Amino acid sequence: MTGLWTSAPNDDGATDSWQVEDVSPTADNRSEYPLVRDCGVFALRREGDGQHVVCIEKLTGRVLWKSELKFHECRLAADERRVYALARADGADWLCAALEARSGETIWSRGDDRANPHPPSMLSVTPAGVCWTRKGELVLRDCETGDLKWSASLGANEILSATVEQDGTVFAASRSKLYALHSDTGRCLWSRTLANDSAAFAPFPPFLKASAGKLLVASRRAAGGGLLQCVDPGTRDVLWTRETPAPINLHADADRVYLRSQALAAYETRTGTPLWTAKVGGCGPLAFQDGRVYLADPKGRYSLLALDARSGKPVWRHSTVASCGGIVINGETGFVSGSDGRLHAVALATERKGRGRQYL
Repeated sequence: MTGLWTSAPNDDGATDSWQVEDVSPTADNRSEYPLVRDCGVFALRREGDGQHVVCIEKLTGRVLWKSELKFHECRLAADERRVYALARADGADWLCAALEARSGETIWSRGDDRANPHPPSMLSVTPAGVCWTRKGELVLRDCETGDLKWSASLGANEILSATVEQDGTVFAASRSKLYALHSDTGRCLWSRTLANDSAAFAPFPPFLKASAGKLLVASRRAAGGGLLQCVDPGTRDVLWTRETPAPINLHADADRVYLRSQALAAYETRTGTPLWTAKVGGCGPLAFQDGRVYLADPKGRYSLLALDARSGKPVWRHSTVASCGGIVINGETGFVSGSDGRLHAVALATERKGRGRQYL
């Protein structure tokens, strides 16, 4: 395969471990793209008028395999055994396929037999199966066989978040409601109205995260700005609500909720109390490791930026490629799907001040 560089300098003089060319973003710009697993890095690579799923060796950037299936547009998800592609060729119907993670061999492929004219989105893998949302609907297939386990209609005009599963319940948020469904049957157990003025006109799906037994929902308001809400799924109570800028990405752990807009803000998970705000630009998701939050900051000379997760203070910057896809961390390497159409592997080791790194 062509398109492999080792120790390739970028325009600012920094050095990436490797780069692979012609790597495409996914249609839903997932936070964890590229997908990094034990057996490799999974991404989409352009070839001619379509794209394939490829597996890339983490250490060298060598392309290990590419899928026989060729797509025009695609969403990706993966567990340690399989890579799942929700895709279609140009003008064709959507299909869901499972590929063997170590070889790329197609395990199963199922056409989309749902009579819904809207394109699917938000593909994810849960303990119950491989699940995706589309306008007004959730669909879940068995990971082993690809057989349809269930589909659930939640309202024709509902734009849904990615799903979260806890204790046998699948949760999804719309612009105005939180839904709880039985993971085995798709039966709606309950729904909870969420505060969001004029939400029906906001064309963006909300973000949904689970943390410490609570559910966090961040949504955009039609008139601008956003709302961050914390829900107890046991009592269905909204524990707290905060007005925020329009959300771009959401992350939560047991202690803090991190909301990225045109700035990055941290809130206490239990109470929603604002903890700190960092004035960073950018448009992509967040990654966490060793008490630091990593993000791409295109306004700062195309840099990767690391902040102290407790204080929000910047501690590390690495000049690299512009990206709205964020960074995925595995060990001491960060993987970035760049706006230049390449996948970059960036060394994150902090024991020494390497070329192109700035410590703040």
